Amino acid sequence: MNAKSIKKVFILGAGFSKNFGLPLTNEIFTKGYSRLIIKHPIFEIKFSQEWSRLIDHRPFEILNYEEMLSRIDHELALADGRGNYRLNYSLWRLRDSVLQIFWEALQGNVKQNYSSLYSRFFNICSSDSTIISFNQDLMIEKYFEGQRIKYSYGFLPTMQSRYGRMSKPEIQFPKERSDFGHQYNFSQKKYVNNKYTYLLLKPHGSFDWLFCPQCHDVRITSIENAGLIGEPFVPTSRPNNYCAKPVCNEKSQGMQMELSNLIVPPTAFKNINHFLLRKIWFKSSNLISNADEIHIIGYSFSEIDVLSNWIFYQAIQNSLVNRIIIVDPAIKSLIGNRIKSLLPIRLKHKIEYCKQFDEYLNN
Repeated sequence: MNAKSIKKVFILGAGFSKNFGLPLTNEIFTKGYSRLIIKHPIFEIKFSQEWSRLIDHRPFEILNYEEMLSRIDHELALADGRGNYRLNYSLWRLRDSVLQIFWEALQGNVKQNYSSLYSRFFNICSSDSTIISFNQDLMIEKYFEGQRIKYSYGFLPTMQSRYGRMSKPEIQFPKERSDFGHQYNFSQKKYVNNKYTYLLLKPHGSFDWLFCPQCHDVRITSIENAGLIGEPFVPTSRPNNYCAKPVCNEKSQGMQMELSNLIVPPTAFKNINHFLLRKIWFKSSNLISNADEIHIIGYSFSEIDVLSNWIFYQAIQNSLVNRIIIVDPAIKSLIGNRIKSLLPIRLKHKIEYCKQFDEYLNN
């Protein structure tokens, strides 16, 4: 089998982004919160007031951002089940403020040589490679756009919303990989052939994906305009983005529903009811099943992330994968054993280890 015909799947976690200067998951809340209140002191007062008002007896100071999002999503599910739209609206604003902490943490300094590191990494990838990133940051996309490398998220969003009730969001999913290159051209208002080099799947969402919490319509914004949309507790000159559908205004009892960032916390309570996310999880599972090589870089398959573990476990059972490469400093004591536990016996001997990202790139 020659190198060009090898189908590789790269599974990336926070440890991958750490190589480029971004914080790990357990560092996000501390870094983001401190940076945000220095820039906007009012955020500290308003955020603590809203957290106490909407989620009692659960001090946010002892939680990381994943646990905070998980708690809010749990409350949102309860509020939606009771039809309490005003509470639902307030919880979405609180959720946006947690994401604002997350986004602020990602604005720290990146390594000066990040572009050369990416160049070395993508030299490993072939045209058949798929990148499954559990990170919501936009480092890969920025590198792609800076190098004029075409990529696809694997779905075709449209800006043109029909007015009225819909049974599902206006997202099209191509049946064949070759069809992923047909992207929506906003100026021409039609799909055009735009062949890409890399397929980038993001099962936990992305900061340039926006959606309406009522109708679940999805909008992809440009890298320049990506980030927080709601920004509820700090002054901002950016115009708010709203869903223009009358049905959403009617359902939210007269309150214009703001678009929100499509971000899913990697926790035990994972709400993937969104049509788009279910499709991405299904596609990721299928590609893992059919891969010749699986490279796992900085992703720990945390025990609390039950869904990710289960999807990987199911996908790998009938796989004919030849190599599983794990890149992480803690591989021998923790992560390697955890991943081994998800593999069938016949695949356990196919694991190869690298402790450092540089070692992986060099080899």
